[in-house]
Amino acid sequence: MDKKVKKFKDGLQISYYEFSKDIVCVEVNQHGKNMGQFCSDVSYFEEWDENDLLQLTETHIKQVKNSGNSKNKNRKKIDQYEIEYYSYFDGMFCVDVYKDDNQVCAFCSDKHSFEEWMEEEAALLSVIQGQIR
Repeated sequence: MDKKVKKFKDGLQISYYEFSKDIVCVEVNQHGKNMGQFCSDVSYFEEWDENDLLQLTETHIKQVKNSGNSKNKNRKKIDQYEIEYYSYFDGMFCVDVYKDDNQVCAFCSDKHSFEEWMEEEAALLSVIQGQIR
């Protein structure tokens, strides 16, 4: 899947691409400002219609804007990175990635994918490294 762009109202635009054969990532921009991205299992992504994508994108933006207020963050060391992860909303988790105390990226994922990555540290490391590139 090549990177595809979809524009919504209010200067909201997403670009989505196949991160791997199992994962699709969605980059979010609002009024030209990068608002981070979230990723999901391909099978979930294929079920989403335009309204689902818009709702997830709007929720993502709200969560990014409120991320400084998030409580119940957990931390974990993965290779050379330290991650801070938290529940974004019922079905979504967000991850802030740090290297040498500097944030290098942030992304969100559906709960099911995130839980699988947490069980397989090499998979989570691959996702992190893919987000940094």
